[in-house]
Amino acid sequence: MLGLLLLPVLGTAAAVMAVGLRDPALGAVVGMAAAGLVALLSGAGVMVLARRWSRRGSRVERPRALLGLGLLVWGAGQFLVAREMTPQGRRVFGSGDWVSTLAVPILLLALLSVPRRSRVSGPAVRLLLDVLAVSLTATLAVWWLLLQPALPATHDPGGPAATGVLMVLLDLGVAAVTTLTWVRDRPRGGGAVSLGLVLQAGADITSLPAVLTDRPLSWASGAIWCVGIPLLGYGMVSYTTERSEGPGATVDEDLGESRATMVATVGCLLVLAGPWARRRSRCSSPGRSSTAWCATGCSAGSTPRRCATC
Repeated sequence: MLGLLLLPVLGTAAAVMAVGLRDPALGAVVGMAAAGLVALLSGAGVMVLARRWSRRGSRVERPRALLGLGLLVWGAGQFLVAREMTPQGRRVFGSGDWVSTLAVPILLLALLSVPRRSRVSGPAVRLLLDVLAVSLTATLAVWWLLLQPALPATHDPGGPAATGVLMVLLDLGVAAVTTLTWVRDRPRGGGAVSLGLVLQAGADITSLPAVLTDRPLSWASGAIWCVGIPLLGYGMVSYTTERSEGPGATVDEDLGESRATMVATVGCLLVLAGPWARRRSRCSSPGRSSTAWCATGCSAGSTPRRCATC
């Protein structure tokens, strides 16, 4: 089934890429519209299957229906975004972005309500704490490495930049939920759900600098969305969890909880290593320590922009 899905998915992404290489501005608009269409089709398919399978009494049908609804809302937002784009491929935050953002809480509710095998009381609470640690750390790294360097020195910290940071946090939070759930419970279809949402978050985040600075949008984001969204729908359709039985069930569940916590901790450290390494490389100066260089530059007021981003 996955092989049959990949053929049209990769074909759509390749078509967006072909248009984008020939005309980047048109490719950005086509990619945005194609992503919206793919999301609408995927969401409708997931909701239809969830309704058909709900007669079996499975606990996972409600999360499937919520996910389908989230994809429908997100796809409608992408169509609005494509309509609001200029002929040069530029866009600013508008109604399409807000409609797409409304899909994030729906997706979070769907993912947090997916049944899991855990003997810990309130497994969603523990998962949420791990997700908050990973998503907040990753959002800081995205701000330091990608968003802040792209903004002009006179940007308004309470304007579009704040909205961009919020969107990054929501995208990374949804991706972290699915990744840590897959690491902990190893459900069938969990890997596809996680990969799809990671791709979706990556496409959103890489397009934000262009949106915040009013530059033409790249067609690459649309191509990535066209691959990630169907993977998410496929993973959720095939998503199943099975409780461990037998004498080793408790050990398996404990190992799963430990795996998720360990991956969250190591992930936070690795994410923070990128900005730290960049700070060391950009603030270093011959004959001076990085700390002395930054203190001198900031106090003199000669290079405040470099010290703020290093």
